[in-house]
Amino acid sequence: RVPLRPMFSAVILGFMTTLLVPGRVGELVRPALLSAREDLPLGPCLGTVVADRLLDGVAIVALFAVGSLHANFVAGSASLAGEIRVTAAIALAAIVIGLVVLVAISAVGERLDRWLSRRWAAVRWAGRAALGLSRGADALRSPRRLVPIIVYSLIVWLVIALATWIGVRAAGADIGFADTLVMLPLLALGVSLPTPGGVGGYHALMQFGLVSLFGVDPIIAAGAGILMHLAIVLPVLVAGPVLLYVDGVSFSDLVAAGKQVRALGNGKGTVEVAR
Repeated sequence: RVPLRPMFSAVILGFMTTLLVPGRVGELVRPALLSAREDLPLGPCLGTVVADRLLDGVAIVALFAVGSLHANFVAGSASLAGEIRVTAAIALAAIVIGLVVLVAISAVGERLDRWLSRRWAAVRWAGRAALGLSRGADALRSPRRLVPIIVYSLIVWLVIALATWIGVRAAGADIGFADTLVMLPLLALGVSLPTPGGVGGYHALMQFGLVSLFGVDPIIAAGAGILMHLAIVLPVLVAGPVLLYVDGVSFSDLVAAGKQVRALGNGKGTVEVAR
């Protein structure tokens, strides 16, 4: 029952921190900021990020599989496409295992917490941190909630793929929508690299995929990477400072919020910054 407004603010400010600070600190800022401002337990808030990323992986691999059936690969790229398929299959298996582990820990949470209370400090901290994270996946234990969440994840990534396809074609690359679905794992990897805003990694993998898989001219492919990167970062860099001002949050509060994750396993309920 958290309102949309604070969740939207936490997401945008988390993305902005990721763009400006190396190491993807924004992934920690988002749950920590929401925990502080809405008096929510930190563990479940952080756990939703973990579950979110795992579900992103499921959606990306599923759309990649569909796209690879209809993509127009350039001659000579069959072996590379095969390697990407194998990597995607391995990633999907790891993602499914991660989701199962999260849900399993969540299901035995009370018994695990009682067992941890009798362990020595380091084990207790690590166990309670894992338990806190698992509570972010509680919704996945219910098929009534799991199915819509998966459907929403697929819809979100279809919209991302559509926007990417429009942008890449606007840059002059003549590729099909199925080709863009094949590009999703590469682009997601590029964004996730721990550089400020994915600079360098996103562009390199966009160019690599377009040139190696679909025969796009390297200059056009480089232009597509720059155009789409701007489309990703500019809205966040415009909206983020506005939200900082409106919500009365300083940038130092964001960095401090990210550091509060160390409290995850010591029994603290919420973080105490940026209230």
